[in-house]
Amino acid sequence: MYMSVSLKTDITNLTSCRQGDAALESSCADCFCVAADRLSMRDILNIASQKEFKNLLDEDWKTRQKILEEDLSHKIDEKANQLTKLVKDLQEKLTSLDKDWNKRNEALKDDLIRRIEGIKDTLSSLGTRVEGVDGQLHFFFSEIGNLNNYIAVFFFAMIIGGITFVYKLLINRQPTFERTRHNEEKEKRPSSGEIIEKLSRKKVEMGTLIVSFDGATHQFHRGIFKAISAKSTLPVKEAVIQYFGDLLKVEPHKLVVIFVDSNARNIILENPESEIGNFKNQATDVFISLGCDVFVVYCKDKVSQNLSPDNLYNPKLHSVESHPVLRKLKEREMVLSVNTKFHPHQVSHMESCCKKIFCDMM
Repeated sequence: MYMSVSLKTDITNLTSCRQGDAALESSCADCFCVAADRLSMRDILNIASQKEFKNLLDEDWKTRQKILEEDLSHKIDEKANQLTKLVKDLQEKLTSLDKDWNKRNEALKDDLIRRIEGIKDTLSSLGTRVEGVDGQLHFFFSEIGNLNNYIAVFFFAMIIGGITFVYKLLINRQPTFERTRHNEEKEKRPSSGEIIEKLSRKKVEMGTLIVSFDGATHQFHRGIFKAISAKSTLPVKEAVIQYFGDLLKVEPHKLVVIFVDSNARNIILENPESEIGNFKNQATDVFISLGCDVFVVYCKDKVSQNLSPDNLYNPKLHSVESHPVLRKLKEREMVLSVNTKFHPHQVSHMESCCKKIFCDMM
């Protein structure tokens, strides 16, 4: 309100001055007439209002600043009190923990001391017992020494008595010039020629014969061969040959697949010159001599699990090259090795061979 009245008074004075009022010429020095020639009325109002507004802003800022300072001071005091209380609480807790730790440490120390004392007592007791056992052992070994002497004397007496008995028996025995013989002779194994001669009387059947030397793995061998026989209409027979008598009962077939289980020495067929036994080798040779087409399959060979398509058997089976029967079969590509099943290229190879074998017979 004061600002508005002041502005009106100044404007009135300025107007009268510009109109040349003679009555007011004496006070011309106190008005704005000096600047009236240069400034407009709007400029004068702007200058006055800006000055008053600036003063108001300064006063408002000082008031706000004072309020902010008081509020900030109050908050700082409040936070300081909180921090002081927090530090005090932490110090109390640390003091409590320190006391608790000291108590626990003392309790643990006392417990360890008690345990150590108990162990010392136990060791002392054991030492006393060991001394007693040591004395007993000395006594025991001394008794054993005496017992050994008694045993030695006893056996010496027995030997003397035995010699005396044999001497008397020989004196009283009547001389004999013939030795007793066994009433029964051991069973004589037939030779390959005898087996071939007996089996040659039988007709070679059209079809496939699966041969196993172990009844426990025969079904496993049959499962492997299903990959080949699934597409064939020809009969498939099975035989477990464990003795030469079993071999004489077999009906020979045009295609014979002999399965041999893996072993530590990787012996597929026995070599009579270096191995004991000749049963598998002799059985294989008999089927070949009868005109059968024979495949030999070495099973459960772990290396054959990753057999390359270029190989029908594991190249590390060196007996294939050194064994005379296997070497001949290898030249005809009739030796294979598998782990638990045939590889696709082995299946294709055997199916091709089977078609050729049975087509030639027809």
